[in-house]
Amino acid sequence: MLTSTTPEDLAAAGQDGAYRCWAAAYPLHEAISIPLGSHDAPSPRLALRWLRERTRNVTDQLDMAYAQPGRYWLRDELGRVVVRWSETEP
Repeated sequence: MLTSTTPEDLAAAGQDGAYRCWAAAYPLHEAISIPLGSHDAPSPRLALRWLRERTRNVTDQLDMAYAQPGRYWLRDELGRVVVRWSETEP
């Protein structure tokens, strides 16, 4: 999840990033989440980079069947970024 906050709000809370990232696992049929980490990043690009790296670290530790959703997201997200770049390039 990516959320944007103002620099003033972050400064008041003693934080310096403009984007806070959370990685969480949601077990099937449960309403609670299992936190996997968080990170403050100064830009959306760095926030997404952290999220991809964290997803890669978590999926590397899981059995193949359980890692599939995360690996699918990594492939899909990379594909979307490449498509966006190709659409903006002349």
